[in-house]
Order: sequence, then structure tokens, then C-alpha cells
Amino acid sequence: EVRKLGGKPHDKVFRFTIPAYNRTVNEGLEELGFNTFLPPAHIERVYFEFIVRYDEARLGLPIEWLIKALAAERCMAKIPRYPLLHQQPIFTEGHFAQIARLGQKAEMPTYDPRDLPATQALGKELIKLPAFPSAERPILDQYLAAFAKVVNGAREIKDFFERQGKE
Repeated sequence: EVRKLGGKPHDKVFRFTIPAYNRTVNEGLEELGFNTFLPPAHIERVYFEFIVRYDEARLGLPIEWLIKALAAERCMAKIPRYPLLHQQPIFTEGHFAQIARLGQKAEMPTYDPRDLPATQALGKELIKLPAFPSAERPILDQYLAAFAKVVNGAREIKDFFERQGKE
């Protein structure tokens, strides 16, 4: 569902809410062991990108191999394209203080891209999927089937990639 924000007809700001995607894909991926950050029923989630968390230890399949296996099943799955918030130039170069109009005297922390190692470790567990703002049920079913196939075949997929590395 696409809803215009603001009350004027010329407003060009949109947000996407995806109830079918929420219930169909989120719950299906949760059952397969992925964390989809499924909100409580009383919260309407707005999607910019659809990010899920993958537990590599659970399947024993490195995230890069998981993404390649999903791509082989015709799924668009990638590592999220944006760096973590504290790694973006607005923070690492100190521009946020100027934009926030904090003035010259404001004592602000400096951010190094290597800061927050726990956050960085979590960021390496994330996978970006399409948000599908107007997806039909067959494409949602295709994604769930592909994820199930990869999860159920994780051992064979791992063996395949390990053999590739030895050749």
C-alpha cells in the first residue's frame, strides 16, 4: 500500500507499508530462523529497505555463500549498501554538528569508522531484500520457497563452496 504523507496534492513524499509482505514473508522467514525485526501487532512498520538478520552459526553457512545461493534461486539478496550510521561521513567528518546547528562551542564526540565493534559485528549479519511495495502473492511465495530451499540445503551448499575453494 502506498500512502501520501501530508495534506496537499502536490506533496511528493510517500511511504510504503506492506501488510502482505509483513505477514507472509516476515513470518515465513522467522520460521526459517531469520530475525525480521517483526513489529508488535499495534505498530505499523514503514519500509525503506527490508533488512533481515542472519545467524551464520545456526546454519554454518557464511553469509556470502547464503546470498550467492539465494541469487541462484533468483532472489535479490545483498549486503546492505549503506554503512552503519556512525561510519557515514556526516559523523566521521564531523558535519553533523554544523547541520544540527550546535555551534562552535559544542563538545561533540568524534567517530572513527572502527568504533562500536559490537554494532559492526551485528551489521555483518544483515541481509537486504526487496521491499516489494506492490508484490503479488506468487513473488512472495517464490522468495519463501527459495529461502526454505537454501536453509534446508545449507549443508550441501557449504560442501559445494568448500569444494570450489579447493579446486
